[in-house]
Amino acid sequence: MDESRTSAQQIIGARIRELRKAAGISQAELARRVYVSRQTVGNWEAGRTLADAQASSFSPRSLRPRWTT
Repeated sequence: MDESRTSAQQIIGARIRELRKAAGISQAELARRVYVSRQTVGNWEAGRTLADAQASSFSPRSLRPRWTT
């Protein structure tokens, strides 16, 4: 994997983590909301993989605080 892709994955992963924490939800809860495993969310946040077609339901609405969903 080239360096720019790895860097982009890490930036995206950090942003997902930041938004998830700001929303006050766990990895497991985010995973439930976007129909993936908790491990998948962990991989996104660690920059190991990117969200793809399997997570097409991933949207900013998934990261809303519990009291607004």
